Amino acid sequence: MELPFGVLRVRNFRLHFIGQTASNVGTWFQSLAQALLVLDLTGSGTALGLVTALQFAPTLVLAPYAGVLADRMSPRRLLVVTAGLAALLAGTLATVAALGHINVTWLYGMALALGCVQALDRPTAQTLLYELVGPDELKRAIGLHSVTQSSARMLGPGLAGAAYALLGPAACFAINAVSFLGVIVALMAMRRDALWPRPRTTRRAHLELRDALHQVAREPQLRAPLLVSALIGALTFNFMTTITAMVRFELDGDASALGAAHALNAVGAVLGSLLVASLASPSRGGLATVCAALAGAILINSLAPSLHAFLLWAPCFGLAVGAYQTAFLTAVQRAAPPAMLGRVSGLFTLGTVGMMPIASLVAGVAIDLWSARVAMGVGAAACLTGAAMLAWPLARAAAAARSA
Repeated sequence: MELPFGVLRVRNFRLHFIGQTASNVGTWFQSLAQALLVLDLTGSGTALGLVTALQFAPTLVLAPYAGVLADRMSPRRLLVVTAGLAALLAGTLATVAALGHINVTWLYGMALALGCVQALDRPTAQTLLYELVGPDELKRAIGLHSVTQSSARMLGPGLAGAAYALLGPAACFAINAVSFLGVIVALMAMRRDALWPRPRTTRRAHLELRDALHQVAREPQLRAPLLVSALIGALTFNFMTTITAMVRFELDGDASALGAAHALNAVGAVLGSLLVASLASPSRGGLATVCAALAGAILINSLAPSLHAFLLWAPCFGLAVGAYQTAFLTAVQRAAPPAMLGRVSGLFTLGTVGMMPIASLVAGVAIDLWSARVAMGVGAAACLTGAAMLAWPLARAAAAARSA
């Protein structure tokens, strides 16, 4: 087993890693402040699910076309634009909150606007990885890309919870706005002559998307993980909603406890990402295993009898999440032709992040009708279904081999 840190020797990727880590820490300030502010203003799980849904809803429409743009234009330049727009939106929200005019309508509107920016940003950032390191180091780069997100969760939620309690939501939004400067500086400092070339698309967007869909339909190594990740994205990846509700409603925790829960999850997620990045590229059976592991982790977390037990199990839960995210992103990017990386990343983002509006609304309604524990149980059931979808063809093939 070889740890993936060697890829940090690549200067452009090292800049990307630093810039993304700084930005992801800032994003947690805004995400946690937004979630707590919605609960403070409404006390409603459905309202919390709705604001999350609005932030991710644009991905359902825009992610495939964002993938076309990432295949047609320079991903590095596109990310400079998205970082600037995200900084502007966060700064606006900070100003409104500081002036005392913040309300749920403002939060809904700004979440939707930020979602439009993120719908372009996510598949573009995934596509950039290939151009930073090339095909041989791609698996390691994907692992460390996941680590940037997970390591930010180690720092961001705890700091954000303390900042929210001491300084209020306006300061959290302002910190997020400033953090995007790190992304812009890192992107502008990259050496363009060291980027790996990829073929660029030139035809109409709908023709390019049709080609990508045909490629997915005829390639099982793409089709299976994309379908399963869409199912799990639609019913499981609602952790900002479910973990917030578990801490606040089921376990009587405060903002600091919520920050600690996310930070401890992140400790495990870093380990899970590094573990998968250090192993061979995941097989279909490996993907089924990480789905089953995620289901078990969610179920145990949902049954936590106390806040201390919830926090104690959080690193194991995070490890399963990190392993799942890294394994599926690696499987999809390794199976995609280089010329289609943007479009395939767009489809993957559509099936993961794009499904979060559904996941958040399902979780919000389940929280209000029953409890956060039930909402997490629904997510676990989706993971088990995904594991069965991946394992069933393998079981049939093994049975046929035995009977032959």
